Parts: sequence; C-alpha cells; structure tokens
Amino acid sequence: MKTYAYAATFEPTECEGGFTVTFADVPEAITEGNDMADTREMAADALGVALLTYLEMGKSLPEAKAEGVMVTPDQRSPPRSP
Repeated sequence: MKTYAYAATFEPTECEGGFTVTFADVPEAITEGNDMADTREMAADALGVALLTYLEMGKSLPEAKAEGVMVTPDQRSPPRSP
C-alpha cells in the first residue's frame, strides 16, 4: 500500500494555542485544533477525508508539490523533527 504525504501550513488562530492547517496541494483539506498536537491529528483526518473524496469522485490524487511539514492521512502523532 502506498503512503501519501502532503505539505501542511500551520497558522496560529485567534484562540490562544490554536492553529489552522491547510494543504496547498489539497485545498479541500482545511481544519483547526486547540493546540499543535490536536491540530496535527485533525490535519491527518481532514487530509484523509479529502483524499478519499477524490477517489470516490473518480478523480486522481493530486501530486504533492508543495514544501513544508509533511502530513499523511494515517498519522496520529506528530512526526519527530530531524
């Protein structure tokens, strides 16, 4: 099974400690969380739902071109920094 990863952009929200996350290559995947750990988990869920929707609609998955923090749909904990 192939694993897909897409670059995510995390931006602080107006709520203290919260973040919004978007994916340039998958614009349908956008979400937010109460802190970075929560946001990363929500990002994985949002990305998974968006990619599943692409497949259900008969669309090909987008090519991952953007750079940044990579997130996979099955990621449940934050990746370790190099």
